[in-house]
Amino acid sequence: MGRGQDGGVRETVTRLIDEAAAAPVVGWDFAWASGRITPVTPLPWDFTALATGALRTATAAVDMGTGGGEFLDAFPDLPGRMVATESWPPNVPVAAERLARRGVPVVHCEGAVDNALQSGDGTGRMPFKDAAFHLVLNRHEAFAAAEVGAGPGIRRAVPYPAGSQCP
Repeated sequence: MGRGQDGGVRETVTRLIDEAAAAPVVGWDFAWASGRITPVTPLPWDFTALATGALRTATAAVDMGTGGGEFLDAFPDLPGRMVATESWPPNVPVAAERLARRGVPVVHCEGAVDNALQSGDGTGRMPFKDAAFHLVLNRHEAFAAAEVGAGPGIRRAVPYPAGSQCP
């Protein structure tokens, strides 16, 4: 690209950044970016279908990193004991309001710093008793592996960063 020819690219990038900065960030709704975000490679599983089936048979479940509760609220069947967690403070009241009519409490708790950095220092600790849930849903929240480890009767639906589905 010759000198001065990047002006159009810079204008486009600046416009897109300004547009994104002005977009409302409420919950986990990115409708303003519809048609602009596409996965590089389709996932080899349908997380929504897996979660739908698992939620129908679970007696107690947690949705980690619920955002504004939009995804969880879309499921017709929820277990008798359903809890959602969210780490981003502005999303907590959004999710709590959306999920209140479903009887789902939303708990603010920090996720782990990173899935790959398992420090063992208590970061990412969840405020629940061990084996409190039979099902853990997690689409994107970083977590401490020790907090989500399989125990008696626990089934997990947690996509790992490498793209594999854990059993």
